[in-house]
Amino acid sequence: MQVSDQQRIGERYELRQCIGIGGMARVYLAYDHLLNREVAVKILTPALAADPLFVERFRREAQAAAALNHPNIVTIYDTGTTDDTYYIVMEYVPGPNLKETIRARGPLPESEALPIGAQVAAALGAAHAHHLIHRDIKPHNILLSPEGNAKVTDFGIARAAGASQLTATQTVMGTAHYLSPEQALHQPLDGRSDLYSLGVVLYEALTGRVPFEGDSLVAVAMRQVHDPPPPMRQINPGISPRAEAVVMRALAKDPADRYQSAAVMGTALMEANRTLHPPAGGPTQTLSPVVETATLSPVRPPRIPPTLPIAEGRRPRRWLILPAVVALCALLVMIGLFVLHSAGRENGPPPPTRIATGPQSSAITVATVSPTPAPLPTVTHAPQIVPTVVPTVAPTIAPTSAATAPLPSPTPLAAPTATAPPAPTATTAAPTGTPPAVAGGASSPAQAVQLFYQYAGQHQFDAAAQLWTAQMRAQFPPEGNINGHFGQDQRIEATVGNVTMTGENQATVAVDVTEFRSDGTVRSVGSWQVVRGPSGWLLAQPNLRSA
Repeated sequence: MQVSDQQRIGERYELRQCIGIGGMARVYLAYDHLLNREVAVKILTPALAADPLFVERFRREAQAAAALNHPNIVTIYDTGTTDDTYYIVMEYVPGPNLKETIRARGPLPESEALPIGAQVAAALGAAHAHHLIHRDIKPHNILLSPEGNAKVTDFGIARAAGASQLTATQTVMGTAHYLSPEQALHQPLDGRSDLYSLGVVLYEALTGRVPFEGDSLVAVAMRQVHDPPPPMRQINPGISPRAEAVVMRALAKDPADRYQSAAVMGTALMEANRTLHPPAGGPTQTLSPVVETATLSPVRPPRIPPTLPIAEGRRPRRWLILPAVVALCALLVMIGLFVLHSAGRENGPPPPTRIATGPQSSAITVATVSPTPAPLPTVTHAPQIVPTVVPTVAPTIAPTSAATAPLPSPTPLAAPTATAPPAPTATTAAPTGTPPAVAGGASSPAQAVQLFYQYAGQHQFDAAAQLWTAQMRAQFPPEGNINGHFGQDQRIEATVGNVTMTGENQATVAVDVTEFRSDGTVRSVGSWQVVRGPSGWLLAQPNLRSA
């Protein structure tokens, strides 16, 4: 049956205007006479309606999308068949799609593009929770409502994760400019394929162009598989390093190197937007070298048990007064000695638990404090560095799957002449003293290490250097220990392991780093000592060794 404007289907939906044409269907603005509201009606094209395989895909779209209930997913109201016409009735979003917006305005500001990406990630997270992969994320399928909300539409080629192909031939579904490498190679897909496509969308939103062009769709698909995307800041210098880092991680060729879930990527996008575009009057995080000092919490004196009240009307027994006075005097003397001892520790030599890792290294305090943060996931990026300092702690490197605000990796340092230090003596006392002056900072110890390796891996050496304390930069000049060292790497893989808090403002972060160079692979394991100042956490001392 041919469909035309002004026609009514399903005895209630009056088609008023064609508002979109896709490879499988046409979309009409329609009016629902039963509920008196405007709706969008998607109708399978007549040429495809005769193909049972395409009809099955169309039916699956209705079933899959109808199961999703999320504010960033276009709502499915109804589905049906009239004669040979297959249709889906859905929410009508009057605004333009993201592709039209980019064409009209060019590159979008981060304050607009990053929240859109976070909303799309939230929609994908809901779909992936139902074991559904969209498989065709592109700006054409992201609608922008007048209120500024992003809504994902067109689950026409979505399928349940792990389900068999609907076609006998391995036809590549999706749009070549937004395909993931595994999609172009007909390999099994999971939700990380959608995250790659979202990375392409954000790349285009921030630069005004897609990362890969070609003479044919096949050529574009092959570039998705083999070619690294051009650095975004070469196209648009106004893009912040943090926003670029999030997008470039999503565009990793290997799914294991991307964000491992839509939720983690959405968190990274929101954190990048919040950090670089804080609300009016809110705190601002900057990478400019501002020298700050982290202070540690003072040692608390022992708690004195409260005295028991005397029952009213009863006089104290005189023979108890003298022993009580003697005990009180002794307690005061002990407190005085404790305070003097604590003061001596602050002004005197470091306690036995502060062990130097070498002539060029600063002391590191090891405390038996159980690590509170959960291990973060493996982050793979471009080149990074591996300091060759003998570790004071033999950390347990535990690779993880998905992390909170996943990001970068570390740098090799000038190898200090050092011998293996004695085994550290653990203590539960909070470390004393003032950590080195710091500049900039991250929101957590693990993120400081991740960001450092991420920036170094992408050869953003100035940004990487700002994640070192002032003492680190003075002790190991970045020009040789970051720029010179990481400039030799083609790719870096860094796994952040356990985070052990050694004080209120000090932590030890376990890390496993592999550098891929043209002349061979270098791997280092160990840990970083990280300190916190008013602006955040910074790397203070490496304890890495060659593995």
